[in-house]
Amino acid sequence: RLPYAIRGDGTSESAIGGGKWSLDGHGVLADAKPGYAASFEGLGKLGGRDLHTTEAAQVRFGGADQSARLRLAASDGGRIDLDGRISDAGTDIRTQVTGLGLGLVDDDLAGRTDATLVLQGRGNRLDGTLEAKLAGARARGSATASGIDGRLSGKLSGDSLSLTLAATNAQGLNANGTLVLPAEASAAPFRIAIAEQRPMRGQFLAQGEVRPLFDLLIGGERSLSGKVRTEGTIGGSLAHPSATGAISVEGGRFDDGATGLSLRDVALKADFTQDGVNITQSSGVDGRGGSASGSGRISLVREGASSFRLALKSFRLIDNEMATASASGQATIDRAADGKVRLTGALSIDRADVAAKVPTPTGVVAMDVVERHRPADLPASLPPAGLHGDGWALDVTLKAARGVFLKGHGLDSELALDAHVGGTTAHPDLSGVAHVVRGDYDFAGKRFEFDPQSVVYLSTDAAAVRLDLIATRDDPTLTAQVRIRGTAQRPEITLTSTPSLPNDEVLSQVLFGRTASQLSPLEAAQLASAISALAGGGGLDVVGNLRTFARLDRLALGGGDASGVTVSGGKYVTNNVYLEITGGGREGPSAQVEWRVKRTLSIISRLGGQGAGRLAIRWRRDY
Repeated sequence: RLPYAIRGDGTSESAIGGGKWSLDGHGVLADAKPGYAASFEGLGKLGGRDLHTTEAAQVRFGGADQSARLRLAASDGGRIDLDGRISDAGTDIRTQVTGLGLGLVDDDLAGRTDATLVLQGRGNRLDGTLEAKLAGARARGSATASGIDGRLSGKLSGDSLSLTLAATNAQGLNANGTLVLPAEASAAPFRIAIAEQRPMRGQFLAQGEVRPLFDLLIGGERSLSGKVRTEGTIGGSLAHPSATGAISVEGGRFDDGATGLSLRDVALKADFTQDGVNITQSSGVDGRGGSASGSGRISLVREGASSFRLALKSFRLIDNEMATASASGQATIDRAADGKVRLTGALSIDRADVAAKVPTPTGVVAMDVVERHRPADLPASLPPAGLHGDGWALDVTLKAARGVFLKGHGLDSELALDAHVGGTTAHPDLSGVAHVVRGDYDFAGKRFEFDPQSVVYLSTDAAAVRLDLIATRDDPTLTAQVRIRGTAQRPEITLTSTPSLPNDEVLSQVLFGRTASQLSPLEAAQLASAISALAGGGGLDVVGNLRTFARLDRLALGGGDASGVTVSGGKYVTNNVYLEITGGGREGPSAQVEWRVKRTLSIISRLGGQGAGRLAIRWRRDY
């Protein structure tokens, strides 16, 4: 008799649901010639799931007679009872599962199951039965009404295993199927195996709402719903399966949370044979006036070739917080005989709106972080999203004569696009150029107009996106230019003027219309903040942050002891109409509207607080 105790913990990446695990128990190992007998009492945990013994488990091994008696209880109230005996004379195994939560198998599942498995036999004959019931099986977090109730029956008799499945739910799903598999089984010695090379047969039928089944089996950031009907027969072998039948979808909807892709009113008709699936009709809309349709053939042969042609018309490809994009054109998905998949096509961007999001906001300083008491099971980084391996090969051209809008962080521009996407879906490679059609850049509360020769050289890596942008502002006394070069990750901003002046003088003229020596203390503080932002963005831009918070295009503090402090806030009502309201000062509040008729011609209307009004025309010409 050898008493023992065991304790352990760690992490697991098991296929049935990993996480942190622990084991804590004790027992006795004893000599039971010919062999050994062991007992165990304790508990084990995996993630948020745990099992514990309700009585000491008894196991005999190492001899001709092997047996086990196990009584387990789960934290959710379920039970597992196992009694088994295997000897040279035969096999007798009985397992009973009662009210066991599916969360014990996978944290992402909800519902319960009851099951009974019985295996009995003598010599080379082994027979058995399986009866399992599902109640409310669904993805965790799904509505209870979407739960699936089902029954699985199995019968092992000689050299065949027969399975019968039926499933229903409150939303109208009804599915059933039968499958007969070739088996190789014997009671002594104990063995159960499926003969993968021998023929199998079966049939299936499913109709109704498919979403509960999709959420249960796949789930994640994707969802599929709609009325589905499919029926067919199964043949071939496990090594080379085949199926014949048909499938149709009506009123379907598919959503991908990662990209924002949404397909509505999905309709699909297809028939499948032993060697392929013929899709005769597939269509869907994006709910915003765009549509997609396609047809093709998907080979089910291991070395077969497949092709699917897709037509897009103003279809919303991307819709998330970073960008929205609609495109038209043709695309083809091909799978070669070697199994590699390639996506090719030529798409025209109808409209795209991209949010300008810099890697590190202005004023934020990067810091090195040392983590103390980091849990051992916490991964060093999140796993990369996307497909396993290299994914699909890409060969797609993207073109847009205009209609690609980039807004945010002072940018308001429209671009033309000539790009190519290569590489793979796991590692895409973007190349090409984007030319500025029109646009403005807001710097220090003033709007600069982009030069049409400005260009952005595209790349998948933000550190490799090169900028060559020029924005110009024409004032009565000078012409100022902001030039943005470098990369998207580390842009370099320079300021020049005609006639040539130092940066502080250029900004003073642009912001206040006079030299730096004539500024009040408040105006000088604003000038210093603008120069700090121009130098690298590390300074504290109080006025700029207040302007962003108030959603204004310009916020300025002016005046001094003699005239009183004034606060001016302005916003572009349209691309060519600017409204500014000023409060404070000895002259009282005022309002001013500027309408830029042309680049060289503006009409300015100003209304003072004491009824004084003024209408002015500003015209400029360079010689």
